Amino acid sequence: MRLNIKAIRKNLLIGFFIPEEISADNEAYFKATIIIGLLLTYITLSFGGALFMLVSIPTESDFPVFGVSLNALLAAFFCTLLFYFKKTGKINTTTNIVAIVLYLSIASSVFSTGGPLITSVTSLMILPSIITTVLINARWGLIWFFVSLLTLVVLYAMAYNNYLFPNLNYPKHADKINTIVQCINLIAVFGLVLVYGEMNRRYKNERDVLFEKMKHLATHDHLTELKNRSQFESSLASLLVSNDKRMPGNKISLFYLDLDGFKQINDKHGHKAGDYLLKEIAKRISRVVRIDDHVARLGGDEFAIITRYLHEEHDVELIAKKLQDAIAHPIEFQGLRLIVSTSIGIAHYPLHSNDMDELMNMADQAMYKAKKNNLGWFVAALPENRTTE
Repeated sequence: MRLNIKAIRKNLLIGFFIPEEISADNEAYFKATIIIGLLLTYITLSFGGALFMLVSIPTESDFPVFGVSLNALLAAFFCTLLFYFKKTGKINTTTNIVAIVLYLSIASSVFSTGGPLITSVTSLMILPSIITTVLINARWGLIWFFVSLLTLVVLYAMAYNNYLFPNLNYPKHADKINTIVQCINLIAVFGLVLVYGEMNRRYKNERDVLFEKMKHLATHDHLTELKNRSQFESSLASLLVSNDKRMPGNKISLFYLDLDGFKQINDKHGHKAGDYLLKEIAKRISRVVRIDDHVARLGGDEFAIITRYLHEEHDVELIAKKLQDAIAHPIEFQGLRLIVSTSIGIAHYPLHSNDMDELMNMADQAMYKAKKNNLGWFVAALPENRTTE
């Protein structure tokens, strides 16, 4: 059973903040879940950081007051931004706002905790670039990379020119602050790995689904979902080749079916009725044959079947009779009773021919003979140069 990821997310907190207009776009929906998850993570980190500073770091310096205030403001801002995104659904705008806030808060932390040569916060300057690369595009990622790089160049230049940066951090508890920063770094890197892993997995799945869909469209009839003529001929050719190699002389039976009365129904009741009838007939044919038989719609109201291991002619006639009975049963469509019958032509390999094209032609000719003489079904006549033995 396949899990419905969208249904699961809608039952979680993250689904509450996804705008309805985004739900139909898979790529936008995926990015929205990342943005919401990112904002919820930052809200949690901000509140958690503030609580950690209050509990773990004594008030010998101004850093706890500064840190708690900054984290509380960030948490409030990210909460506001979360509801802004829910209302507008603007992915690029929200992402850039997140990047601006992160940039300003990280740059101010670097400046106020001793400068880039002392503080461990410097390594977080890469976050705005990472976020915009993942959620917008590489161009925005490069813009934020160069903004962060220019900021760091200025800060390092100030530090090497002996600029005295304010240091609100208490040296005794620098290790604790460093631990907090490293945890944020690890969370950011781990989150990035998860995001790229999920994106790659999702895009790979979408490519695989698209490939399978294109492959199916190329080999199947779009209306009935049966094999089309090209795939049917390919299947028949493969069966003949494998039959010659593995079980030479084994009987393969080819059925050609043409619906009688379909044109009149199509002309009188329209294409919707005709299409519905063809789809229902396709289902009925599929129910009659075995699971390893091959069924195709050759075009219009013509169908074909490949069966194997029908060694007795009685078995062939039994399938032909079942097909006729199944197809002749009335089909209900919008208050109408649609009734058609079928003419069936049958040819056997290798009895009638060893050549695929000739075998198909003989089944086709047998079908037209059955239609012309109102025979129901007709087995192709045995060529003069062949015997039943």
